[in-house]
Amino acid sequence: MKPMMRLLCLLTLSASLAVPVLADAPAPASFSLRFGAGLMRVWDDELSHTLESLGQSAVNPATLIPLSWALSFNFGGLETDISSTHTTNTLFNAPSGSHRTRLVIDNADLAFGSRWPLGPNLFLTGGLGLDISQLGLQTYNGSSTSLGGALGQTGQVSLVSSWNWSPIATARLAWRFSQLAKSPYGWTVSLGVTAADYAFPVRWKLANDVSVSGIDKPWGPSLRPVLWIGIE
Repeated sequence: MKPMMRLLCLLTLSASLAVPVLADAPAPASFSLRFGAGLMRVWDDELSHTLESLGQSAVNPATLIPLSWALSFNFGGLETDISSTHTTNTLFNAPSGSHRTRLVIDNADLAFGSRWPLGPNLFLTGGLGLDISQLGLQTYNGSSTSLGGALGQTGQVSLVSSWNWSPIATARLAWRFSQLAKSPYGWTVSLGVTAADYAFPVRWKLANDVSVSGIDKPWGPSLRPVLWIGIE
């Protein structure tokens, strides 16, 4: 399932989950569009342990670079945040060595929360929600340069795990550094973080077809800090 299709599913889910937020004075409606890049920080790195036990090249979480875009809406004090993130360890270059491992993660997040002004051009947002992810794992021998050679090599595999649901918590500190003329909106830079955990079983399929055993979730809890820039 592609990220945009998962995002449409999350939009449908948001219509059923959204509830009114009572406030003494409802905040004015607001909107934001932003783009960002960040890093991954993981705990209980089960994927690397599994790959190493099978003699395969592990994935270094420090090489996982997330690229994200997000939309935020605030109506009546309810902050709704929708984002899509593409993360891979081969964003800039392929892993080195004869045997290599490539991991690709596509996330679609939906979170509900609030916004707290901290000053004229400074504010904080936070919320709780759900993440849907698709994982793609490939291990292969870099010496294979033909189809026949690749088919003759051992230790090569392509696994996919779709529709992985995770609870998330988000927080973001933003600063509006430039106001757009004759508009309540302006350019902002912000630092956000998303905490997630694979709370449900993760099922992998060979070439996204046949379910396989011997591999579970990639890791336990994780943090995804992202530096954003956008208009809001």
